[in-house]
Amino acid sequence: PGLIYRLDYPKVVCLIFGSGKMVITGARAKAEILEAVQFIQDELADLL
Repeated sequence: PGLIYRLDYPKVVCLIFGSGKMVITGARAKAEILEAVQFIQDELADLL
């Protein structure tokens, strides 16, 4: 089972699985991927 997390900016979709793995789709550039990863890491850190 995984969580589907849709970001408005960058416009990507993150699939986050219970194993800790993450798949990011919809990015047009590597910079968008890095920005999305940083955003997700910050959000998860706030929860802990």
